[in-house]
Amino acid sequence: MLFLAIPAILETVVMVVTSTVAAKAASDLYDKITRTDDDDD
Repeated sequence: MLFLAIPAILETVVMVVTSTVAAKAASDLYDKITRTDDDDD
């Protein structure tokens, strides 16, 4: 029964990691945009 759960667990882990990385990237991008508002007038 455990073998059937492994793919679901892996999928969840991958999803969490992906969303964490995406959130970090979005946060960094947002910081860059808000910090350099002199460039973008």
